[in-house]
Amino acid sequence: MSEDWRVPAEEEDPLLRSSRREMKVALIFWAVFLCWVVGLGKYLAYQKPAEGEVLQTMMGVPAWVFWVVVLPWGVATLFTIGFALFYMKDHDLENEGKPLSADQDQLEEGGI
Repeated sequence: MSEDWRVPAEEEDPLLRSSRREMKVALIFWAVFLCWVVGLGKYLAYQKPAEGEVLQTMMGVPAWVFWVVVLPWGVATLFTIGFALFYMKDHDLENEGKPLSADQDQLEEGGI
C-alpha cells in the first residue's frame, strides 16, 4: 500500500505554506539559542577563578551570567520583535467563496 498523502505544492493552501516557513525559521532560531545558552553556559559557568583572582562582573552580575542569560535574552527579544513585525504575514481567514460544510453552516446560523 503506497498511498501518497502529500498534497502537491500547487494545490497546497498558501496559508499552510506560509505557516510552515515561519515554523521552520522559529525552530532554527530556537535551536541556535539552545546551543548558545547550554553550550556556553556549560563552558563558562563551571570555570572557577584562579586563586587570588577576582570574579569578573559585567553590569553587576558575573560575566558568565551576562553572556549566557542577559545577552541571549536581549538578542532573542529583538529577533522576535523583528520576526513578528517584518517576517510573519497576516492572512485573511475568510472563506473567499468556497462552499461551507454543513457543520460550518450550522455554526454560523447558531445551530451548534
